[in-house]
Amino acid sequence: MSEEKWFWPPGLEKVRQDFNLFYETIFKKSRKRRPLLIQGPRGVGKSAFLDEFEKMYRADHRGAKVQPLNIASLSENLIESELFGHEKGAFTGATNRKIGHIEKVGDGGLLILDEIGEIKPEIQAKLLTLVENGIYYRLGSPEKKNADVQIVCTTHAPEKLRPDFRDRFLSFKIPGLHERRGDVLHYLYYFSPDVIVSIGKNDAFILMAYNWPGNTRQIETYVESLKYEKARREYVDNYPFITAFWQEYPLGTNKLSDVMIIPNESKATPQQNKFNEALKKYGLDLALDHDFGDIAEGKHLLFMGEGDLRKLKPDLIFPHFNNAYEGLKFYCKVTGYDIKANENLIVKKKAPEGSEKKPDIYSMKEEDLLRNYYSNLLEITGGNQKEAARRAGIGYGNFRKRLKKYNIVQ
Repeated sequence: MSEEKWFWPPGLEKVRQDFNLFYETIFKKSRKRRPLLIQGPRGVGKSAFLDEFEKMYRADHRGAKVQPLNIASLSENLIESELFGHEKGAFTGATNRKIGHIEKVGDGGLLILDEIGEIKPEIQAKLLTLVENGIYYRLGSPEKKNADVQIVCTTHAPEKLRPDFRDRFLSFKIPGLHERRGDVLHYLYYFSPDVIVSIGKNDAFILMAYNWPGNTRQIETYVESLKYEKARREYVDNYPFITAFWQEYPLGTNKLSDVMIIPNESKATPQQNKFNEALKKYGLDLALDHDFGDIAEGKHLLFMGEGDLRKLKPDLIFPHFNNAYEGLKFYCKVTGYDIKANENLIVKKKAPEGSEKKPDIYSMKEEDLLRNYYSNLLEITGGNQKEAARRAGIGYGNFRKRLKKYNIVQ
């Protein structure tokens, strides 16, 4: 199977390496032929890992038959027949005997079931009998049939599986895009280099900070929507990239003023500018200090300044993407956000009604700023000091000393 069928950005490539190690060290060493469940949210790329598993399994089992079956594409009434087969007259419309996928794949073969969570519990019970005892029955037949097949499945909803069925599986989880935000810009470039050419440093920051609940599929849809807008408007009418993004996928708000972004460098405080200058070293920018006309003319090409990014090769572009991700890590360390949290990292959290207004961190003295920072870390982590120390990037002992120094704890 061609490696070019799937795109593997750095974060997903790391997951693939972990998956290959899982296959070699856990799956292959399991005593019994145990089924494998690949979990992950919709749009995350589970099919790529099915292909990866099939490639490794074929290499280890020369000549083994492979039978894929997309459960989600079948009506509920057809699933059992497709799996186990049926005899003539087993149900209305069964005019001929049908060989099911289990029988087709034969002993030692590989049965691939995409979205197994869509199978009804009673059919899961029949699959459990196959997994535990290696036996099954065609619909409409009392004859016991034997099969020793390897099953690999995917699901976005493991809670839909019967507990006794789910417990028989080895399991591997594919993390959502919010857990590997460094891949976002790589996907944008993969789906359309033209989009990367058209965005500014502030846009890059926002795109990585968004949590992309639809994962890779949502990015692809978003890129297509931008292409359409580009063709329809031909980059006229001052239609900013950020406005397109907000209309299509609002980041929890429709007002830029509600987002923790510097509106204009000329109006920023010294502390804001200092923070922003630090981010610029990573190719990011919190200031909305340019309009769409500048972007369209190429004055604010992502990370590169003037020039045409399309002329650059991926191996020259990607280090800038990775550097931007390091900038997002820096931002999260300063603000106390968890970079892997399933939330938008730039939306201000509104204080509950009646609570005191949070202080403006940019107008605070350094001592007060640090006190506020460590207090917020404790609040975000629910008082878990070890987790707060981890997010602060310091040892637990040092973190405790700072809590005492700033009179946060006694």
